[in-house]
Amino acid sequence: MKLNYTPLQAKVRSVEEPDSPHHEIIADFKSMGGVPVVAGTLHSMLAPVCAAVRLLAGEAVRIVYVMTDAACLPLAFSRTVKTLKEKGLLDGTVTYGHAFGGDLEAVNKYTALIAARKILGADVIVATPGVGIIGTGTEYGHTGLEQGEITNAAAVLGGAPVGLLRISFADQRERASWREPSFPHRAGQSGDGARRGTRTHLGPRKNGRCPRPTRGGRHPRTTHGLGPGRRDRFRRHEKYALDVRTHGPGA
Repeated sequence: MKLNYTPLQAKVRSVEEPDSPHHEIIADFKSMGGVPVVAGTLHSMLAPVCAAVRLLAGEAVRIVYVMTDAACLPLAFSRTVKTLKEKGLLDGTVTYGHAFGGDLEAVNKYTALIAARKILGADVIVATPGVGIIGTGTEYGHTGLEQGEITNAAAVLGGAPVGLLRISFADQRERASWREPSFPHRAGQSGDGARRGTRTHLGPRKNGRCPRPTRGGRHPRTTHGLGPGRRDRFRRHEKYALDVRTHGPGA
């Protein structure tokens, strides 16, 4: 049931239900077998990740999107998902919680990740909220903290969690830029939420330097890997003519 006890309450068939054709797959699950689970905090992160995976790993790799219920609930509102599917950059979708409209529906993040791997055959899973998130200008008062919960779930299920940092060279707000202390502060939030080790890959800054987030891993099992590539590693979407936008400040 989605949107429980509201005028918009709707019944869907989730993958876990006994009468679902996928019930036995969920019930008999053992491990995700080390499949990468890339967890982001913004919907606009989805397109660049899918483009990078497709460009680097090839057409044979299956990419599945898991949309959380931390932001917009109907997946149909995402023009990004529609475009990625049309361009062959996304092979399937799963919505969980109160989010709805995916190729598959799941009750929670754990079974959503299992469904992405075992039912849709994902080689790479990308998990982000839908369009728009909630923020209050406080350290813990925003929905992006679910990133740590997703990486935890991925680790528990035998996946390989990868955390994406929210970094912008265009957004001039203190909390969204590289300027100190905003960058370590943002990384620290991910560390607080993640109780298991994750990988976070960073590319160089405009001036060719990339700071190591010394305070980013407040939890000792969080690791940060610095990508050796050039800045064009962040521009994989240009090959596929993807127009990535945000509701407000430039990405």
